[in-house]
Amino acid sequence: MTFTIRDKALVSLMAYAEASSGTGLERRCVVRSAFNRLAAVGKWYHRPTLAGVVLLRAQYSEFNGDKLDNANLERAANATDDDPVMADCYTSFDEAAAGNLADPTRGATHYHDKSIQPPPWADPATGATLALETAKFRFYKGVA
Repeated sequence: MTFTIRDKALVSLMAYAEASSGTGLERRCVVRSAFNRLAAVGKWYHRPTLAGVVLLRAQYSEFNGDKLDNANLERAANATDDDPVMADCYTSFDEAAAGNLADPTRGATHYHDKSIQPPPWADPATGATLALETAKFRFYKGVA
């Protein structure tokens, strides 16, 4: 599959905004969640491009309309070219796009920060299964 510069830019900005305070593994997991959604043909959160996956309304919180999330996205957009966290986000994208990034999420398409209550989609009664827990996030697969 071929990915566009727009795909790389949006996924990398999203990963920076969502996980810049996390570990490299956590950023890789956030990037991988977008690739897993791209592969989830037939699911409501699937779109034919990574840009479409990331920009789907109310999915990746950094693109929502609240000020805190927008501030994180603006911080990501203003990251300098030599920012090591942004470089890690770009590298994570490149590795996933090349098929060189093993999926540490075990197929997770969704995640949430552990500082918030689990969203309704994370309820096991809906089919969601906890696939990976890190210091900052919980990653789920099987989201309906």
